[in-house]
Amino acid sequence: MKKISNIFKMMSIASLTCFLGSITTVGLKNNDVVSDKKQCKNSINENEVITKEIDAKLIGADKGTFTIEYTTPSECKITGCSWSFLATGDFNFNGGKFVCDGVEYTITEIGVGAFNTSLNLWFFKNCNLTIPSTIKKIDTGAFKYNAPLFPCGDKEIININFEEGVEYIGKSAFERCSCENSKIVLPNSVKYIGESAFANTKSIKELDLTALDHVIQIDADPFNHLRGFLYWSETTMIRFKDQTMKDEYSNSKYWSSAAKYFGLKNDVYDEISSKYIGANEESTFTFHGPSYKQTKITDVSNKFVATGNFNFNGGKFTYNRTEYVISEIAHDAFHPTPDSWYFKECKLTIPSTIKKIGDRAFYGNSRNIFFTSKEIIGLNFEEGIEDIGIEAFKKCDDLESNKLVLPNSLQHIGNNAFEGITSLEELDLSALDHVINLDANPFGNNGCFKGTKINTIWVKDQAMKDKYCREKYWTYYSSTENMFKVK
Repeated sequence: MKKISNIFKMMSIASLTCFLGSITTVGLKNNDVVSDKKQCKNSINENEVITKEIDAKLIGADKGTFTIEYTTPSECKITGCSWSFLATGDFNFNGGKFVCDGVEYTITEIGVGAFNTSLNLWFFKNCNLTIPSTIKKIDTGAFKYNAPLFPCGDKEIININFEEGVEYIGKSAFERCSCENSKIVLPNSVKYIGESAFANTKSIKELDLTALDHVIQIDADPFNHLRGFLYWSETTMIRFKDQTMKDEYSNSKYWSSAAKYFGLKNDVYDEISSKYIGANEESTFTFHGPSYKQTKITDVSNKFVATGNFNFNGGKFTYNRTEYVISEIAHDAFHPTPDSWYFKECKLTIPSTIKKIGDRAFYGNSRNIFFTSKEIIGLNFEEGIEDIGIEAFKKCDDLESNKLVLPNSLQHIGNNAFEGITSLEELDLSALDHVINLDANPFGNNGCFKGTKINTIWVKDQAMKDKYCREKYWTYYSSTENMFKVK
């Protein structure tokens, strides 16, 4: 019995030792003591996880400690750091390797919230951060909130660079970082980017994917207002190495929603004053394209306002001694937010240089309960336009004319393109020598003229009238007495 009692005492001491050991590994941010504790010394698991606190100077930081977990020194995960941790200047975790007590360790992962400064601390100061090739995974919130509390304070992470090797960038990994990068370059090794990974990192204007030969997995539209990994960044260009990769991303789930920002390695883009296209100079617009002779407008700032006769300066503008030609208005480019308007008592002309108007490009530009002034009151198309996208002018119901005149260059009108423009009573196609392609009955549920009052369609001669009356979709109204009329 005495032997049994001693055995229980020994087991109790062992358990107490294990418990106390666990206490020394919890809350390591409160001290800088270097320790080496196994999670449970009496574990029979050969793959037991070891927790170790290391002097931060071994990975090139200025002060403090950091904590690692590993089963083998060749695969270490940084799980946290002490409150006194600080890295300045060029910092790359000593290339991802360090030697402690004669043993070489390799950092392969940055754990959940390892350098998250949500407690109003800062772990970096004016730091150029490089993720070395040894690190394969950056987990959720690893570097989140590394930005100064006040605009006048020192910046924390000012640049983010990735070496070939990283595969996984987790949710909110770099959210709200104060970096100055105008461009984030990702290596070919990246396979996955989590929600909000770079959200609120507003300096980012370009995402460079030219090194990639595959599509990165994401879980939401890149600019989704709750989950997008680029939400609230200023990104207006996403580059690919060739047209094949651009097409793959354009046809990929989630990525396709950002297609208007897709470009190739040498494409041009910039954000400049709206005065260059005849709008107010306090605002800006963003353009890019394969060359200066073929650019598209992708966005305008909330302060953009065009008044009176507006035609995008005839579709051309000169910037830095180079003449640029506008050939496209991208989807949603002038789709207003609830608290903004882009046109005021404006007679809008689409100039001859513009060949394509994207989906929802001018959707909803009409007065509402907040703004009493009319917005787009006139709409004219010069010869040159070829494609008008889905809902392009939907609910632009401030038009004062009862007639819409379309040019001979027009080949296609998308569904609901002019839906809800209640002033329209006549459609003038008399300049056309061909039938415009539609994707639905023009006045049906998805019709491009749904909700208008159009009751007359003018064509140039009897031959064209006969063609429209035989054509798919247009035939829907061919039997209606006097719908088509020869001008």
